[in-house]
Amino acid sequence: MATAILLAIIGGELLLQRNYGTVDAHSDWPRQALSPALLTAAIMAILLLAVVLIVTAVGESGPGQEPGWIPTTVASAVVGLVSVPALLIARLRSGIESTISGLDGALQAITMYRIVRTLAAFFTAQAGVLLSTASRAWPPVLGIPENPGPQSWQPAVTAGTLIIAVAVVIAGIPVRNLTGKPARPAARSEAEPAR
Repeated sequence: MATAILLAIIGGELLLQRNYGTVDAHSDWPRQALSPALLTAAIMAILLLAVVLIVTAVGESGPGQEPGWIPTTVASAVVGLVSVPALLIARLRSGIESTISGLDGALQAITMYRIVRTLAAFFTAQAGVLLSTASRAWPPVLGIPENPGPQSWQPAVTAGTLIIAVAVVIAGIPVRNLTGKPARPAARSEAEPAR
């Protein structure tokens, strides 16, 4: 899903450049394209996924255990690779000539926000799913006696479920909620009648 979203963003940016971009137009890159909260969420998601991958890989390294961390690693690498052209296209596309001041910068900031939000939600969800599905890999690493049965280790499943819920929240946050103050409507001129 994250790959499809990133490919749609790439397609949108390419269409925007093809239809409206001009080489002579100055590209107004915003001073702060991403909010500190979103950037922190993305960094925390990457770190969380790395920790869950490492602990799961160590816990599943014993004989007779299927490595459930490999599909998560491959999927995360694919999404990470697809995000590189999305970020580059958003950053390096030609500027858009407009009578509206700052339109090009706002469009670039929205695109960067959507890319980073997608990555943060995806990596968080991957960590939660891996933690839930490979919960039996954690007790040996943490030095907890393992149950002989096939049941999952419940604390890891619970933590994984909560992490997945956080990923859903990250994915659903609209652009305006993490970009700072909400936009104020333009001031009415005195010649304009009140509605």
